[in-house]
Amino acid sequence: MIKNKNLLFVIKILILIILFLSALYFENAHQQRLIVLIVIFVFFLINNAAKYFLKAQNKLFILFLVDIALIYILETNSRLLINYFFHSFYIIIFLEASLLLPLKKGITIGIITVIISMIKYAYLIYYKFNLSNVSQMVFFLMVNILILVIATFAQHTKEEKEKKDILYRELLDTHKQLKEYTDELNRLSVIEERNRIARDIHDTLGHNMTALIMQLQMADHYAMSDAGKSLQMINNSLNTAKESLSKI
Repeated sequence: MIKNKNLLFVIKILILIILFLSALYFENAHQQRLIVLIVIFVFFLINNAAKYFLKAQNKLFILFLVDIALIYILETNSRLLINYFFHSFYIIIFLEASLLLPLKKGITIGIITVIISMIKYAYLIYYKFNLSNVSQMVFFLMVNILILVIATFAQHTKEEKEKKDILYRELLDTHKQLKEYTDELNRLSVIEERNRIARDIHDTLGHNMTALIMQLQMADHYAMSDAGKSLQMINNSLNTAKESLSKI
């Protein structure tokens, strides 16, 4: 996951640099303007690097706003009414915001991006009103709206999946806890049953041992005076002992 994130960050930076160099090629700017554009772009890259290391959603939202402002400043310092390479930065920021920010904040960044990106087209139509420029503006607006819809749907799907994953993990945890409770209940039930059996055995043995002692005492009592009676008592004691043994 971390490797993929690093790779995407590197790819994004490379794309931004390629687009910027392409924009400079068409700018054909003099040295002073060139330095200004490069400085603004460096700040833009630093801001993007800050987004990579930042985790707080509120601050991340602010950095996206800074991105939009820096892109607008880049376009403002362009000698062209619309430098499409600079203009494509809006789409990159838009897509990135839809992936990194929650749904509502991502939509907010998308709407702001669309509005700011249309300002240059408004200038273009104001200074050069023709069907071609109007068509470009409408086309770019439709592309942005399409991206907004797709990104919103993708983000909504992502958040719903995350919610389902959370619920699934909670369900697994609940099931695990329930199983632990069930196992503990079964263990306690077994212990309780063993204790009950032990009490029953103890009570039965206690009763039988008492009877056995009494019978042996009676046998001893009749040993001298009535041998038959004494023998009967001994037999009774033997039966009592066998009965007690069979119940264990």
